[in-house]
Amino acid sequence: MYVRCSRCQARRSLKYAPDTYLRLPACRTYGCTNARRRAGKRQSYYVDHYRQHVERNHGAKAEVCRCAAYHFPHRRASGSCQWRPPF
Repeated sequence: MYVRCSRCQARRSLKYAPDTYLRLPACRTYGCTNARRRAGKRQSYYVDHYRQHVERNHGAKAEVCRCAAYHFPHRRASGSCQWRPPF
């Protein structure tokens, strides 16, 4: 589940939906965790609907190319990829 921190807007991937956790994992951003610790507030996330829909269907993993331009799997039409349009 793709979520965002309610305080610092940092992106994060959680295994389950945020409302199923009894205690949410802490945000990894230093400024966010430090400010929350001082204020005594609890962690809160919300679902990132854009990332949930667009990146799951059309993200970097959707168009993996294995042409001879690179020795590793890469995004189609990137850099020296043979599927890149010549313009």
